Amino acid sequence: MKRAIRILPLLLFTAATAHAQSEDALRQYFEGKRVVLRQDMPATQLGVDISVGLDGQGKMTLDAYSRNLRTYGVSLANGASVMVTKVKVKGDAIEFQLEGGGYGVFGDITDPSVSWTPVPKSDRERELEKQLDRVSDHRERERITDELNSLRRRRDRENDRLRRGAEDQTRANAEAIAGRRGQAGSRFNLRFPAKLTPDQLISDLVVRALSQYVSYPWLERARPAARPSSAKPPSAGPPPRPQPPATSASLKKGMTLAEVERLLGQPKRRGERAEGSLKLQILTYETATDVVEAQFLDGILVKYSFSSK
Repeated sequence: MKRAIRILPLLLFTAATAHAQSEDALRQYFEGKRVVLRQDMPATQLGVDISVGLDGQGKMTLDAYSRNLRTYGVSLANGASVMVTKVKVKGDAIEFQLEGGGYGVFGDITDPSVSWTPVPKSDRERELEKQLDRVSDHRERERITDELNSLRRRRDRENDRLRRGAEDQTRANAEAIAGRRGQAGSRFNLRFPAKLTPDQLISDLVVRALSQYVSYPWLERARPAARPSSAKPPSAGPPPRPQPPATSASLKKGMTLAEVERLLGQPKRRGERAEGSLKLQILTYETATDVVEAQFLDGILVKYSFSSK
């Protein structure tokens, strides 16, 4: 393990020397720019954990991602154009905050519960209880019991009113928190094998680690236009490998099972694989030139690959 950590700078940051940045420069590069999401983001500051390997590629922690979506819902939807509002380095991690970074930070109310205090016994109720213990006359005991029951019913009605009021306010608070969650954004948490040093804080590292989960419009606009093809005939050689057809090329993470089947039709094979406490559904599709293996979690496309037929 120590050897793997020692070779981390070589494998992960080979191209870093010409683009080394400080944390402030990293913020200046990303903050205020917009990225386009390739998946739904949970409505919590817990965000999405991305483990970054020695090759610089990021891999989502699927069980935590699914749990956070079920628990907190979606704040930023797949395909949304969102602003990077903060980039923060914390030891071996980089927080990549979007549209506020997610609900649940210091100062956010997360517990909607409203407590209530039952009405105590009145002085008259306690006095009647003492009289009932002392009195032996049947008629007098009935009179005291009737008055005592009347006071108890009045107290129960007031307690019911207070309890219902607290329940109504708790529901209202929960709805308000859900609304604020939906407006507070989310974040990616990039987690690296070792603590990051200042000269490793490069924009290329973050771009690569998140390339499966967001797109960067400003980088796509900056790409040079393709040069016109030369009139020189191509040299003889093996034909290029056919590209996936337009339908399979349109796949992207976050699509539903129904959307994938509208593109590729019914799968040829079905299977399952356990990953931790989760079950991934593995479906295999065939196109004119390729075999497509698609992995679904709770009916959402999380990974896919192409291979030649």
